[in-house]
Amino acid sequence: PANIRVGDTLANDQHPNERFDYQLSNPPYGVEWKTAQEAVDAEHDKGALGRFGPGLPRISDGQLLFMLNAVSKMRPSINGDGGGRVGLVHNGSPLFTGDAGSGESEIRRHVLDYDYVDAIVALPTDMFYNTNISTYLWFLSNRKPAERRGKVLLIDASQMGVLMKKNLGKKRFELSQHCQDRITQAYHDFEAVDWKDEAPTGGRRRALNAKVLDASHFFYRKVTIERPLRMRFQIDGHPTATLTAGTEGEPASIGATIRDVEQLHDLLTFFNDPAFKKLPKTDADNLLAALNRLQEAEPGRVWRDADSFRQSIQAADDENSRAAGVKPSKFKAKQFEMARKFFGVRDKKADITTNEKGDVIPDADLRDAEYIPFSILAQSGTDAMVGVKKYFDAEVKPHWPDAWINENVRDESDAQVGLVGCEINFNREFYVYEAPRSREEIRRDIEVMEKRFMEMLKEVVG
Repeated sequence: PANIRVGDTLANDQHPNERFDYQLSNPPYGVEWKTAQEAVDAEHDKGALGRFGPGLPRISDGQLLFMLNAVSKMRPSINGDGGGRVGLVHNGSPLFTGDAGSGESEIRRHVLDYDYVDAIVALPTDMFYNTNISTYLWFLSNRKPAERRGKVLLIDASQMGVLMKKNLGKKRFELSQHCQDRITQAYHDFEAVDWKDEAPTGGRRRALNAKVLDASHFFYRKVTIERPLRMRFQIDGHPTATLTAGTEGEPASIGATIRDVEQLHDLLTFFNDPAFKKLPKTDADNLLAALNRLQEAEPGRVWRDADSFRQSIQAADDENSRAAGVKPSKFKAKQFEMARKFFGVRDKKADITTNEKGDVIPDADLRDAEYIPFSILAQSGTDAMVGVKKYFDAEVKPHWPDAWINENVRDESDAQVGLVGCEINFNREFYVYEAPRSREEIRRDIEVMEKRFMEMLKEVVG
């Protein structure tokens, strides 16, 4: 009792130099840690020297910070001596919340990389006084016996427990001694379990399942897949077709009446675009003049690729220069970019759109990601790119022949393509397919209900 301290565990570590053999903790579920943010951020910035170096979860839920705090307090294991064990009670959020690269995923990655996760037990719902949500027991250790190293035991005890004689708030179930013995035995056996009650016990037919999985089983690479932007280009009928280039000291002006609000909106968007505002006045005027000449020379023309559109703009500017008796100018990339952005319309039948350097432009709306398990990548050796390319050729290319892998998106820790993610999904691991009822069975039920309904109507009419 003398070691109990009053305060915020996350903001103020009042046992900074203590290490423990055993720790038990029931952190608050879904409670934000904003009040401790400054202190937590400072510890995170310390990296391995702080409690929260591996990552920071979203501000709305600090459960995983309590896990990191417990990990930092485990007694070190040196040459087989010492070591610590931790028992934590969490809801489902720490198992899977957060995509690859997020703070939550990085924390899971840390505890699995360092082989701290010994076992996780899924408890029944309605086990606690103030909540009926699913809860999970995490058991961590930095001194696993040889046979458990690199492995994680998942125990699905969500169908265990017996009904209480009287509810306590939202608590309706409790683990009988027999339930506890079954779960404990599954932990010690450290092997797959598939057990069911032969008959209902304590108000339910209990079931217990367990699996032993490699730690790498929970890892994946999130690989960004790009597809090209396809656009057509048309000037005729566009508001900027009525623009005239300004004279020296005068801005570009509108040379025709705006016909509707949408046209006015487009026009103002063009003038207010930051890129357009940054153009030197001469470049802006030359661009508008070239667009006007192009519209007059080829009214109604539609360009189906960006390169020919740029060539036409440059040719129109050359004609303006010759007409004015001045040396033709070479348009800059920013001028072409403005025209491409403002006069381009997405069109899946158009050619692939390139930028002013000739590089293919990816379409952000078509950008996707493939979540590739480590188990698949491992089949191709240690070079992640080899496995990713093999997966891409087999699973993506047949459906989207124009797609490609964005190799610029790489994991910060191992520098290989894709972001490493980590999640522990009990529903997926223990899912058991149940075939839907047959059509004949459904039809019979409907006929029975129709018959009952008609009998009820007869009684009402009678």
